[in-house]
Amino acid sequence: MSSEMTVLLVGILAFFCFGLLFFLLIASIIVAAFIVSTRRLSRTFGEAGRVLGTDTATYFADAVGTLLPWDSSAWSDLSSHLEMSGIAKPGSVHYRGAIKSLSQPQERGWLVYEMRLKWRADGMLVLRTSAHALQLTLQNNSASSVQVLADGIPLGSLREQGGDIALFNTMGQPIGKYNRYRRKLQWRPYGVEDVEPGYGALAIGDRQLAEMNCNLIPNQYVAQLAQPIPALLRNVAPDVTSQEEDWLLALIGLEVYYRITRKVSDKRLRNLSPGA
Repeated sequence: MSSEMTVLLVGILAFFCFGLLFFLLIASIIVAAFIVSTRRLSRTFGEAGRVLGTDTATYFADAVGTLLPWDSSAWSDLSSHLEMSGIAKPGSVHYRGAIKSLSQPQERGWLVYEMRLKWRADGMLVLRTSAHALQLTLQNNSASSVQVLADGIPLGSLREQGGDIALFNTMGQPIGKYNRYRRKLQWRPYGVEDVEPGYGALAIGDRQLAEMNCNLIPNQYVAQLAQPIPALLRNVAPDVTSQEEDWLLALIGLEVYYRITRKVSDKRLRNLSPGA
């Protein structure tokens, strides 16, 4: 065999071996990624299964008893830390969780909620404190018009208007507005979440009732904070009436809806965060 032929065969063999090693490396990476993804999904669905494993009545009966007793100090102690666990699958979304306390973060928190959405059907978010029961009905899963019940009695409705939220009484008359903070478009790598607070003013009648943070922070992003967890509300009026309390809680429920649906709609390769 000539030296030229030997060199050619050695080159072919080396190319084949390199190609085989490259193929095995790529296959190993794919298999490893699949295993990691499968384990993550298994943990996620396992946690969601534990949280969602009871019916709604049992869930609230158990959860409300573990909440901090509601009093006027709750407004300044509500945290922007949102516990949320659930499942989003084609045709439905089901989440449960709580909003934590600033001063007692180890406790269950001040309120618990459950949200259920069905594709092209009315969705519902129920929110409970130790002293309140709010129900938000979202028509066709949209926040464009939300009917609100407080302790089973119609309170009115919330409607999106140019990025803000208008409040209407049961007669359909406008009674207030929540000037919701508009988050700026920004680039971010996958897995990095915008955790900066953004406060918008809520006015009912002729007076400002409070300012609310539109950027609730789920558990997995708390570690990204360079400062303590921000308050959910600030500059709360000192003489909040019982009806105004219901409106504040209804808007908190709406922010929970926005945060969960933002999580559900986020895609792996998405790098722009819209205002919602």
